[in-house]
Amino acid sequence: MNLNNIIVHKLNKEAQGNASLELRENYLPIGEREIEFVTNLKQAYYRKSNPNYGVFNGNAVAYPFQSLLRNYADDNSQFYQFAENAMSHLLGIINAVPQATGGYVVFAHYTLQNEEFVIIVMLNNKKQYNINDNLSIEEIFSLDIDKLDVANFVNLTRWNEENETYLSFARGRKEISKYFKNFIGCTDQTSAKQSSQQLKSAFLDYIDTLKIDNEAKENLRNDIFNYCIGQVKRKEDISLGHISSTIDNEQPELFQEFASGELYRVSANVKGHIQTLKNLKFYTYKSKKLSISFDSGLVNESIFYNEQANELRITDIPDDLRQQLTNSEIED
Repeated sequence: MNLNNIIVHKLNKEAQGNASLELRENYLPIGEREIEFVTNLKQAYYRKSNPNYGVFNGNAVAYPFQSLLRNYADDNSQFYQFAENAMSHLLGIINAVPQATGGYVVFAHYTLQNEEFVIIVMLNNKKQYNINDNLSIEEIFSLDIDKLDVANFVNLTRWNEENETYLSFARGRKEISKYFKNFIGCTDQTSAKQSSQQLKSAFLDYIDTLKIDNEAKENLRNDIFNYCIGQVKRKEDISLGHISSTIDNEQPELFQEFASGELYRVSANVKGHIQTLKNLKFYTYKSKKLSISFDSGLVNESIFYNEQANELRITDIPDDLRQQLTNSEIED
């Protein structure tokens, strides 16, 4: 990771009270500690917050954060001004939410694997205990990095390329998530087709890493297929958490962490698209004389079923199978 800029401001607000700002006067110096801090924030964000993905609202006047960010993206020397203006905008948003509370607001810009990100994360202190040199118990306070109810990551590279999804935000508690989404001006209106494709890609890649036999993988594919199609037919969202726990109920967070990262960008809840998800299904038949299994994506591509003739026709025979058939010693 290359950390380009980082600054921390403070938003003071108690529930039912008015907010005020404490602004740092300059950037934080960037060293190993700051890089490690942002790295841990990033890991906690994708591991713990189960983010949703989306885009900026099309109304830049009503949601000015995107304009502030665009001004910075076009002139990297103005990061401090961007953060200060964003804090002023956040002040107005949070004052309209009586139950909201403040915290430390981290602004950072980093580059990872040739992609640029700007992140905004609000953190609070949590009480902990320490044994001091006198072997006495004392209270200490530290930033609660693992609890990211208020966080937003913008992939500047994808935004500049007009990618269909380029920002993500922590789900958080409903009332908190709502005001922060308002501040960022983001919407999770990813198309059902795209979000289903991302989910499918993540799932198929993930099960290839599992140390289970092919039959178990086929059964797992069919279980997930049946769940997804059932949710679509009920007009309900597909839950990433449900799929993750179905794959491994002893470690239900593993697939969720895998799928929700920047590579696949699968949101916590996905609107299903039947045509995209249909080739999750695997057809299998076994008898004493015949064993066949195939991905449903091959149906009407290289495998054709004629219901009236009760006939299954296979084209584009793989070379290995064709060689076996050609070299067969069985005579007519």
